[in-house]
Amino acid sequence: MRVFVWLDIFAINQDDTGGVFSAMAELDDGRALAGTIATSRATLVVLDKDRVIPLTRLWCLYEIGSTPPQKLQLVMHGFDMNFVDGWI
Repeated sequence: MRVFVWLDIFAINQDDTGGVFSAMAELDDGRALAGTIATSRATLVVLDKDRVIPLTRLWCLYEIGSTPPQKLQLVMHGFDMNFVDGWI
């Protein structure tokens, strides 16, 4: 079985420090991302309890929100299940 991984940080310019945020233009106003999600088996989000970075970045939240729930997979490292259950 062949596995392909698409890492958005390498595919999309997420740096807006120059005042020009080009990610949506590069993604054809989101249509390219929608196509990528549609043809993907899953969107994998990795969360580390000490640094829950994806949930603090607007772009990550956009990708998570664009993914159908049945395709969204969360991998959580270092979380106590009692803590997680309290938020679900």
